[in-house]
Amino acid sequence: MNYEELVQIIRSQEERDIGIALFHKDRYDKALPYLEKAIELNPHDIKARQYRGMCKCLLVVENKEDIQDAILDFKIVLHLRN
Repeated sequence: MNYEELVQIIRSQEERDIGIALFHKDRYDKALPYLEKAIELNPHDIKARQYRGMCKCLLVVENKEDIQDAILDFKIVLHLRN
């Protein structure tokens, strides 16, 4: 792993951690952009995908998101774990 890849992983983790913190404060709409950026930087980040899927599920309850997007996130998590 080179320096640039390492920096990208660290940035991904930072974005994910902010997203998770917002999730735990029930700020699902605010957490999504951070989790999406984390996934953009590291598509194999299972934890970011899990939380993004949970945010989307909870936003479905609030009628702000499509359930199919959440289902896709969880399918990808299952695939990445195998």
